[in-house]
Amino acid sequence: MVPAQEKILFVDDDPHLLDSVQRVLRKRFNIDTRLGPMAGLAAVQRDGPYAVVVSDLRMPGMDGIQFLAQVKAKYPDTVRMILTGYPDLEAAIKAVNEGYLFRFLTKPVTPLTLTAALEAGLEQYRLVQDRHKLLEAQLRHAQKMELVGQCAAGLAHDMRNILAVIQLCAQRALEQPASLQELGEALQRITEAAAHATNLTQQLVSFSRRQSRCRFEAVSLKKLLEDLLGLLRPVLTRRISLECRIAPELPLAWGDPTLLSQVVMNLALNARDAMPQGGRLTITADLRTISVHTVSEHPDRRLGRFVCLSVSDTGCGMDTVVRSRLFEPFFTTKADTGGTGLGLAVVASIVQQHHGWIEVQSSPGQGTTFEVYLPVADASASADSVQISEPAASSTRQPGPAQSANLDSPSTAQAA
Repeated sequence: MVPAQEKILFVDDDPHLLDSVQRVLRKRFNIDTRLGPMAGLAAVQRDGPYAVVVSDLRMPGMDGIQFLAQVKAKYPDTVRMILTGYPDLEAAIKAVNEGYLFRFLTKPVTPLTLTAALEAGLEQYRLVQDRHKLLEAQLRHAQKMELVGQCAAGLAHDMRNILAVIQLCAQRALEQPASLQELGEALQRITEAAAHATNLTQQLVSFSRRQSRCRFEAVSLKKLLEDLLGLLRPVLTRRISLECRIAPELPLAWGDPTLLSQVVMNLALNARDAMPQGGRLTITADLRTISVHTVSEHPDRRLGRFVCLSVSDTGCGMDTVVRSRLFEPFFTTKADTGGTGLGLAVVASIVQQHHGWIEVQSSPGQGTTFEVYLPVADASASADSVQISEPAASSTRQPGPAQSANLDSPSTAQAA
């Protein structure tokens, strides 16, 4: 059984062949067909990415090699195949060597052969996706360690203050005769300072812990932000004021708490760096409803209810050129101060993994606002079993019985 999202596209200029493909393979695979390369490109642009694209070689207006080259340019991970009745060995070798093709199949082809090729193509697609996920996880962890280093530097100042309080109270208790009441007050201050130090250390340890996999659950952004404030305040300069506002009765979001913490820390530190002379950092969380009247205001918007996490600063702002490259890995405007260009790229990756999106408002000298939209968790379910409040995905097709007809003529469609 193939997951519904692993779509396969067949492109050919023979409608009878496309009809045969649908009839024979639709019970086993998630098949889409298009007549001709122009319709195929339109489908790739509108409905992509496809896991596998199978194209005829000779088609009017554009041959299969040219068509698949454009598919590769748009979606490099898509597995590409040629299925043709005019085998051209030189063209096949050239296409394979240039990385355009995974398989070169010739007509007539049996469903058994085609099924084996498609399953091999899907397996190749899954391997590539798994490799991407592994690399993304490694990138997120490396960037998290960068954040931990910044947090640790900020916490060192707080720890020095805490130790100074403990030392002062202990010295006074040892050097000056004191009543039991005064001694008790000194010990109470020492206990409170030690508890504060323990709390800060635990927050840093929890934030830096490596995750082997994502753990999605119902997340209270109120609690998440309250827990992060202890890490965030020490890394802000004295000239930056911090304000945090949470809407009352805010629904739970659906996500991984550790990854969402990384999003908040990245956006907050990005805001800090945009205000070297000081300013105001505002973090808010509220409920937004995307309606038919507002869904067109941003290309990533979807209809429904979403928890919106907003991080705003009064810093230098960005022009359109910087905004257009904002989430590119390794793009940075802070190279002279050691910026890696990974923070916002990691933020975009995490939010996409949460089936959310980011909207950015900024202009030079006017500050910047990042709005992260996250799916609302189903309030009727527990934190362990809650699901995203979205329309259910279409069910995948069940495998059907094997077929034995050749896919190369109008009569095949009738036989199938």
